[in-house]
Amino acid sequence: SVINNISFQYRKAPNTDFLTAFQTDINPDMRAILVDWLVEVQLEFKLRDLTLYSAMHFVDCYLEKSQIKRHKLQLLGCTCMLLAAKMEEIYGPDIDDFVYISDNTYTHNQFEKMESKVCKILDFDLLVFDTSYCFLSRYLQIGTTDVKGENVKKFCLLAKYVTELALQKYDMFRYPPALIASAAISLSRRTMNITPAVLSTDT
Repeated sequence: SVINNISFQYRKAPNTDFLTAFQTDINPDMRAILVDWLVEVQLEFKLRDLTLYSAMHFVDCYLEKSQIKRHKLQLLGCTCMLLAAKMEEIYGPDIDDFVYISDNTYTHNQFEKMESKVCKILDFDLLVFDTSYCFLSRYLQIGTTDVKGENVKKFCLLAKYVTELALQKYDMFRYPPALIASAAISLSRRTMNITPAVLSTDT
């Protein structure tokens, strides 16, 4: 079929030095603060976890290709969350919701301009990419096969928390998303004293 003949090209994560070698007005600490704030936005709007990870993927891809001033970093984060919600949510927040959540720091028109710029910088390539959460959601199905009762929920929450911490750390760019997700599973198993720490692929 036509679908079977399509070859999807996954966009790789940005280079590991785009904040230290390319950006001049922002640093890893500012990015970490942005992630922390976007988590609050996600909770406020009750958005999916994948929306958060997609938004930060858009942010990082943008920062790799275009310099930005620190006073517009929050605008970029909101805009990328808006785009991610359009891709991942059934009923996502609109621009006016982000104007409100940013305490009217930016106008409706500024959001529209930034949305257009982000799409242009990313070449409208918003569909196919890897994030650590994509792998984590699959690995959890394997990592909980020998976890019983209430511990299943605790284990999943811990693994998601560890992966979210990695999302905040700029230094974690050196590791592939699949490795981050598997490490979160392993660390969660060790923390909860579940042995073995890593399940065999034959399990």
